[in-house]
Amino acid sequence: MSEGQRPGGLTALAVINFVLSAFSALGVVGLAILIFFPDIADEAAKKEMPPQGMLPFMAAASVVEVVLLFISGLGYLWQKKVLGRYVATAYALIAIVSNIAIIAMLPDVKLAQFVGLVYPLLTLYFVNVTFKDDLVH
Repeated sequence: MSEGQRPGGLTALAVINFVLSAFSALGVVGLAILIFFPDIADEAAKKEMPPQGMLPFMAAASVVEVVLLFISGLGYLWQKKVLGRYVATAYALIAIVSNIAIIAMLPDVKLAQFVGLVYPLLTLYFVNVTFKDDLVH
């Protein structure tokens, strides 16, 4: 790729990261509400909620993931090795570990939790194989 040109795939990954970080930030707000105001959930929602002790772990992991997603999105746009490749790898590893921990700790794991492993795994592949040579600055 010639100097100054960013691959379209990196731009697409950046946009996906920004969108996912925004939606994940909304999820963090929802978790914070459940942590600080557990009585507002109706009975049906309480049956679906993870144990109260899991919520802070889930919120902390989500906050870290939101920040790393956003920073790696900037790294993709700027084609930075550290901000793009290394921060994205850190995000992917943290997301995989936290998803596996949640799957292991919750008896009623939904398919959505397994689907939550797809983007981190794809991120690992894209930044360490496909776009490895494009994240050079």
